Amino acid sequence: MPSTRPDFWKAKLARNRERDEEIRKSLLDAGWRVLVIWECALKGKYRINLDELFTKVTAWIRGDDLEGEIAGRPV
Repeated sequence: MPSTRPDFWKAKLARNRERDEEIRKSLLDAGWRVLVIWECALKGKYRINLDELFTKVTAWIRGDDLEGEIAGRPV
């Protein structure tokens, strides 16, 4: 949590989570499959290499799961 304007950031982040959940539900209700790829999987010290990313995305596309999530490596 940022140290400046904590009330603003708390409300903003809470609304972002609510919005993300609303959109995810709307997509699923419309018959879409939903794959979330977190920014930490793509850059920074926790990123995964591109081969691993492509393998995970390909496996999800070929699979039957309605939802999926790809995050960065744990510490």
